[in-house]
Amino acid sequence: MSCENGTPLYNINIETSTSQTVNQGCLEVLSRVRPTWPSSEVQLKVFTDGLTNKLVGGWHEDKRDMVLVRIYGEDTEKFIDRDSEKENMKKMEEDGCGSKLYAAFKNGLSYEFVHGKTLQLEMLFDPKVYREVAKSVAMLHKIKIEAKSVGMWSFLEKLIKLYPDHFTDAKKQEQFKGHLLSPTQLKKEVAYLRERLAGIKSPVVFCHNDAMPANMVLKEDSMIALIDMEYGGPNYAAYDLANLFNEYIGCDEFLDYKRNYPNECLMKDWISSYLAELEGCFPSRDNVVELYQEVVKFSICGHLIWSTWAVIQAVSSQIDFDYLGYARQRVDQYRMVKNRM
Repeated sequence: MSCENGTPLYNINIETSTSQTVNQGCLEVLSRVRPTWPSSEVQLKVFTDGLTNKLVGGWHEDKRDMVLVRIYGEDTEKFIDRDSEKENMKKMEEDGCGSKLYAAFKNGLSYEFVHGKTLQLEMLFDPKVYREVAKSVAMLHKIKIEAKSVGMWSFLEKLIKLYPDHFTDAKKQEQFKGHLLSPTQLKKEVAYLRERLAGIKSPVVFCHNDAMPANMVLKEDSMIALIDMEYGGPNYAAYDLANLFNEYIGCDEFLDYKRNYPNECLMKDWISSYLAELEGCFPSRDNVVELYQEVVKFSICGHLIWSTWAVIQAVSSQIDFDYLGYARQRVDQYRMVKNRM
C-alpha cells in the first residue's frame, strides 16, 4: 500500500509506552525500509526527544546509511496535517532542500538521516552560520506552491478548537487559571492579531513554520539543511522569519529573551543574506529595513501560537516537559510585546 504521492505506507503502529515497544516497532519499520538488514544486527540510537515526537535512528554496519524513524506525538494529527507533511517533504526532496522520505506508517514516518551537526543556540550568533541559515530559508521560500489559505490563521483555528477550558489536575488548573489565557481571551487575541495585520504586504510562500535550532543541520559542506517539515506550508514570509528569530530563545525551562533574542543589527544582516539569495542580487538598505519592520510586526504571533500549542500539549502529550510553564513564559512575552506597540 502507498500514499497518494507514491510513498510506501505500512500497516504498523508503534506503541510508545516503553522503550522496548519503541525499539521493536522501529525494527519492524526498518525491516521494510531496508529488507536486506538482518534485524539482529541493526543498531538503534534514540535521539533527544523533541517536544512533539520521538525520534530513533537505525543502521547496519555503515552508519552513513542511517535511517530515521519518527513516531508522532499523541493526538498531534488533530492540529498537524500529516498528508501535507508528506507532500512538503517530497517537495523539498525534489528541490534539493530536504531529506528523502522512505515510508510512512500508522503513527509516523521513516526518512533519510542528514549527516552533520544539529545547530546549538550559540551557533545562531555566528555570522558564517546564520547567513547560511538565511540562504536555506530563502531557498525554501522560493519553492513554488499553489495558492492556499495562510497557515498561520488555519493553524490557530485548529488550536482554538482543541484548547481546553479547564484541567482536571489541580496543580495544572491553578496555573492555567492564574496565568494563561481562557478560551474566550484566546479568541479575542486572535481577533486582535487579524486586525493588526490586516493589509500586510508580506507574500505567502512555502514556509517551515518551526525553524528552531533543532530543525537545522550544518552539513559537511557548510550548508544548512532544514529538517522536520511537520508544520510546513503556505504562510507569510515575514512570519517564518519572525518565528525563527523568536526561537533564538530556545525551549529550556527559563526562556531568556534579554540574553538570547537577536538584536537589530544581527537581524538586518540575516535579512540581507536572505534577500540576496531570494532575489539574486544584493538588496538595498530600504528593502532590508522594510522586511525588518514586517518581521517585527509578526514577532508577536509566534508567542500566541506556541503558547496555545503548549497548553494543548499539556493535555495529551506523554513527553516529560513542563508545557504549562513554557506556555506561561510565551504568554508573558506576548503581553509584553503587545503592550509596547
